[in-house]
Amino acid sequence: MMAVETCEYELVPYRGFTLINGIHDPDDVDQIQDLEIRDSDVFVVTYPKSGTIWMQQILLLLEAKGDLAAISRLNTLSSSFNADLIPLD
Repeated sequence: MMAVETCEYELVPYRGFTLINGIHDPDDVDQIQDLEIRDSDVFVVTYPKSGTIWMQQILLLLEAKGDLAAISRLNTLSSSFNADLIPLD
C-alpha cells in the first residue's frame, strides 16, 4: 500500500471564501470582488498540471502576434512568478 502525504494548512474564512493562510491574501479577494468585467473580456482556465504554462506561452504569442523576440523577455520573467492575469488591452 502506498503512503499518502497529507499537508496541514491553516484555513482562514474571509468574505465567504476560505483562504489558505500564508498563500492567499485577503486583498486578492477584495480585488476580485471589485473587478469590473467587460463584454470583451476572455477567461482562459486550465486544470492544475494540465499545461497551464504552455497555455500562458500560447497567449503571450497571440498577444505578440507570433513575435518570439518580443516575448523572450517576458518568458524570462514568467519563470520567476505565476502570471494569473494577462491583460490583452
